Formats: sequence, C-alpha cells, structure tokens
Amino acid sequence: MYKKLFCFVFVSFAFSQVVLHDFGYKKLYDYDFFYENPKNQWVDLDSTKQKEAFESFIKKELVFHESKLLGINNSPDVFKKTQERKKQLLVNHYYEREVALPLVEPFYVENVSKNINRDLLVYHILFGYEGCALEGSFSKKDVVLDSLMSVYNNIEKSFISSENKLDVFKDFASKHSNDPSVVNNQGYLGWVSWGRSIDEFQIPLFLLEEGGLSSPILTPYGFHLVYIEKERHSSFSFYKKETTKDFVNKASLQSLPFDLLKETSIKHDSLLLSDGFFKLNDSFADQVLIDLQDFMKNSNLRGGKKTYLDFLQNNKPGVLFVFKNKGFGLNWLKNKVSQTPSTRIPSIKTKEDFSKLLSDFILQDEVVDRALNKNIISLPVVEAEFFKHKKNILYNAYIKHLNDSLLPPDSSVIKNIYKKGLSDSSFYSPEKRLVYSLNFSSLSEADSVLALLKKGNPFESFFATLKQTKKLKTINKGSRGPLGDAAFSLNKKEYSSVIKNTDKTFSIIMLIDKQPPLPLPFTGVYNEIELKYLKEEKKLLKKNIYNALKNKHSFSFNYKELL
Repeated sequence: MYKKLFCFVFVSFAFSQVVLHDFGYKKLYDYDFFYENPKNQWVDLDSTKQKEAFESFIKKELVFHESKLLGINNSPDVFKKTQERKKQLLVNHYYEREVALPLVEPFYVENVSKNINRDLLVYHILFGYEGCALEGSFSKKDVVLDSLMSVYNNIEKSFISSENKLDVFKDFASKHSNDPSVVNNQGYLGWVSWGRSIDEFQIPLFLLEEGGLSSPILTPYGFHLVYIEKERHSSFSFYKKETTKDFVNKASLQSLPFDLLKETSIKHDSLLLSDGFFKLNDSFADQVLIDLQDFMKNSNLRGGKKTYLDFLQNNKPGVLFVFKNKGFGLNWLKNKVSQTPSTRIPSIKTKEDFSKLLSDFILQDEVVDRALNKNIISLPVVEAEFFKHKKNILYNAYIKHLNDSLLPPDSSVIKNIYKKGLSDSSFYSPEKRLVYSLNFSSLSEADSVLALLKKGNPFESFFATLKQTKKLKTINKGSRGPLGDAAFSLNKKEYSSVIKNTDKTFSIIMLIDKQPPLPLPFTGVYNEIELKYLKEEKKLLKKNIYNALKNKHSFSFNYKELL
C-alpha cells in the first residue's frame, strides 16, 4: 500500500485577496489560480502563454459552474469517477499525515515553516573531492578543503574592496569551480525554493540572506561556496492562507529516508491486517488459483482485468478469507476488480500474488474508512486537490454533453459539401490503370522473358507458357509502390521493364487501359461527409467554450491585473 511521497511546498503571506469572479454561491480568488499556476513561473512566461494559462484555468471554472447548473455533476459516471479520485486522495494523504508525518522531527517542521516562503537567487562555486558524485579526478577532502578556504578568504577580501559582490563571485566561479556548466553560467544556479534540493544543501543555504556568502557546504556532489544575489517571495506565498500548515507538513516529509517510509508503511499495514484477524482460507485459495490458471491456459489468455473478470463470472461458492469476523468470497473479489482501473490490477501467478491482491483491497477499504473518520477530506490541501480532479472530470463530461447535443446535419448541408467537393476533386475516385502482369520469382527468368518481348513475342502469349492466369489488375494512383510507378509511366499496349517488387519478387506489366478520376456517388460518401462535418463541429464547440461561457456568465477580469 505504500506509495512514494512526492512533496510540493507552499506558504502564505498576508497579501490582499483579489476576486476574479463572483458566481453567487462562491467567489473565485487569485490564490485559486496561483494554486494551479505557480505565480513566479507564470509571471516569467511571455504574454501569450500567460493569457493561455489564465484562460485555460477560467474555462474549467466556468465549465464547472455551468455543469452544476445543467446537473451534469449528478450523473452516475461523474459520481463514480469522482469517488474513485476521492479514494485515491484519501489513501495518499492518510499515509502522509497519519503514518509518515509523526516520524518528522518537530525542529524540521519549524525550519520548513520559516523558509518555505522564500526564493533565493543562488550562485555557487563547486569543488569536487575524491569519491564525490561529480565526474573527474579530485584530491582528498582535507586537501580540497584547504584549497577551498583559501578561495573563500580571497572572496571575502575582494568583497570588502568591491562595489559589485556578484561580479567578484562570478569571476572566482569562472576560475575555480569544477561545475562543468560554469563556462556558460559563471556559477548561476537560479531561483531556489525550499524543497527543490537535498537537505545537505538547502538547510545551510536558507540560513543565508541577500548578499550573503556561505561557509563551505558539503554535499555528495562536492563542497559548495554559495552567494545569494537576491531574495523574493516564493510562488507558494500566493496560495490560500489556510493551506499553509498542510503544505508545510507535506514539505517536511522530504526529511525522511525512503527506506524508513517504506518500513513504517509495511509495519502499519501488517498491524492493520493483524488487528482485523485477516486469515486466508488456504485450501479454497489454492483451488481458485488452480482454476484460474486452467482457465487462462484453456482460453489461451494472459492475465489482466478482463481475463480475471471473465473467470470470476462463474462465482464459485466459498470463503476466500476472513477479516473482522466476516467472510469474503469470489463475488466480493469480482466487484473489487471491476471497480479498479486496469493499470492497478497486478498479474496473478502465485499464491503470494493472490494473497497480496486480496490484502491490498482490504487495506484500501480500511484506510479510506480511517481517513473519513479523521475527516482528512476536509483538510485544505485535500479539498483543493479533490476540486482540481473534479473540475477535470466535469470538463470532460461537459465536452461529452456538448457533443451529444449535436444534431445530425440536414441532408442539404451534406449535399452542398458534396457539390463543393466535386468542384475541387475531393469526392472523386483516384485515377486508375488497368494492366496485365507477368510475375517471376527470379530476376534471371524475368530478364529472359523481357528479352523475348523485345524480339516481338506477344505479351499475352506468356500467360500459357508460364502457367499464369490472364487477369486485369486495377492500380490506383499513388499505390503499389514500384509497380504503381511503372503502370502510370506507360502508354496503352506498352510493356514495362523488369520491376523489383517490395516482396522481393519481379514483374513485367502491360498497360491495357487508363481510367480518369470519376465522381463518387453521393450516397457512397454521405456517411463520410457527415462524420467529418460532425467532427469539425465538435472541434468548433470545444474551441468556443471559453468565449461562450465567459459571455454567458459575465466574466470580465483581465489577467494583466495579476502581474
């Protein structure tokens, strides 16, 4: 059940809240936009991409509102998909909050809280040492450290006599850094937010202030001397204030080693199963596994969701396992498999695989129940993530609603498209060539027949000699590769040279007749035109969603006001 935790960080300041739109039952704020489009990254975009990102966000908000008005949010399909997303979020956040977070030292959480609101513009000088992750040959640590301290002292002296510390540091970086990219960037690392680098680097880094020079910082990549050119509010500063603590907690998980997280998660799951007295019915499970393997072998099927569901249709009676004094059978398993995405159904080859699948299903249900009891769904970060998922689900459902509302075009519309297509040759059959073909398995045989043709032997006389059927072949323009190219280069009654076909055989052909492009019958292309017309209409509907809903719901906020 353990999932690797990917942490995103956030903080909030007391910036004034900008209302983007008032839907009546709720207001849309700037922090809603910046939750999905981190401000510092968005501001760095060109104006076209800024506008695109803003309109994409607003479009989904408008679609969400419109879908509520239309009742699309109450459809069974939307409900099913949102519940599945909700379960996934509850499981992930339960493990983060209830299993992983208690392992974090309080001082580390405090450190994250202090620094998560800062972005630092960083330059560094990197000194490799023997055994570091940096490629190259380097001296031992103590020798490197002596050399580094000499550089450090010289930088400090130069800072005193210079008005431009950055130029001084860049000059030292160009001369002394082992970073391969220093030739191009003079030690520039860029803006660094908390959580974007390893703790060995970021903890001492965030002790610095603007204009500060670090003492040597040791990491697996080498020793670093760091200079802070500027400081600014991080993108996370523009999120909703109430989510600050959640994101601080989330970011704090970065301090935990992967192996510890995995070990703790395994212990948690084992305890949860033992507390519920999970017990596999070995004899019945063994028989089910044998029956499954026989079913797959006899049906020549591989594993996977569809195969397992087909097998479980038989619904053999029996108890697979007991948990919390309740028995569970194959009907329960069939329902679980049917509700689970195909990508999350593992291959079942051994009893261990089978037992793990069953226990994972039980664990998921138990964790979801515990998460609901602890009201994890109401945490601001969980609410925000769930709402984002729900918007995406409703957006797709709304597109389907628009597409389904399209009526088939009147036949007069199709006829006009057909007439236009006749004028530009869109609805014409391709130009054709009718040929006789002599076929050979060897080049020498084809060459000997060609020599006889050149002496005047009639082309058609070779069908009997070669015991081949005399039959006209139709070749469309642009088809049949070398054979087609040859056919369209001939005049009537003219034969070709030896043609080497793509299947390594050989042919000689004679052109019998030419057929020009002919109009296709209206009834023959009606469905094709109708499908193409509807496809274009669907594209147009999707393209116009933003403007249509923007006008309908009187949305007027200009994205430039957020810059």
